[in-house]
Amino acid sequence: MLPDVLALVKVRDDHLRMGFLLERQQLAVDELLNF
Repeated sequence: MLPDVLALVKVRDDHLRMGFLLERQQLAVDELLNF
């Protein structure tokens, strides 16, 4: 059971990191469009 929990935590962490990168990319695009 423990390896499954660790795998879930890793996947969740990867998703958070991916979401953070996409959010920053979106902010950068918004800034470019504003100028």
